Amino acid sequence: MAKEERIIEDRLQELFAGMNELGYKAFQIDRLKKLVDELEQVGIYGLARFVNKLIEIIKDKNQYFDVEKEGRFAILLANSGFLGVTFIKRDLKIRRPDIKATYDGDDVYFEVTRKRYKVDEWAVEPENVQWPSDDIISKMQDKLGQLVEGEINVLVFWSSTMAVDKHRMAEAFEEIRQNPGAYRKLSGILFTEEEGFSIPSMKQYYLFKNENASKLIDTNLAEKLESLSTLSPKELEERKKRWGSLLKRRKY
Repeated sequence: MAKEERIIEDRLQELFAGMNELGYKAFQIDRLKKLVDELEQVGIYGLARFVNKLIEIIKDKNQYFDVEKEGRFAILLANSGFLGVTFIKRDLKIRRPDIKATYDGDDVYFEVTRKRYKVDEWAVEPENVQWPSDDIISKMQDKLGQLVEGEINVLVFWSSTMAVDKHRMAEAFEEIRQNPGAYRKLSGILFTEEEGFSIPSMKQYYLFKNENASKLIDTNLAEKLESLSTLSPKELEERKKRWGSLLKRRKY
């Protein structure tokens, strides 16, 4: 076993032991083990950084689930044709994005953020609860300092609450269009509702492009980002057919 692999393995054991002590559920620990295995299999760079980040924030379960999303998104990028997917080194003095990857010859920086419902990711929230647009905007503004000057920067907005959907995000995005100077480093926002599917389009991700950004998202990258899916093309096509058949039966 290589030295780096031994270090990662030692840190993982420390992480799992800490999770046990802090009362994480067995299924959550098993889920993390599978996540790390998959990160290794798809060849994500900087895995030790990811594990260390989890150790640093493990006492805060909400932060833990936030960072876990970064791992899942890194895997999605690697499985979708992005090259050199890397967890970026953390710096206490300089705020940085979470992930760097290359697509079609261009470097792309991703900052992953999750909109939670209160404190429990499994909580059932009332249907009439809505987050004001100002709250979504403040979440975006908080991440601006981590974006890289002169590069393609994408904020991945992962909603874990039914109160923030793509329509609410579209409303909040108007703030960016009206204030081009303040958001010039932000190339776009990639939004998903817990990777849930839109029916019948089967879309999981929605891209809001900032046409006033200092570095724009070109057509090829935009199409790739909007086509991201945790399902394989075959699985996606089969699901579309099933929904199509169901809708036809309902009509008649």
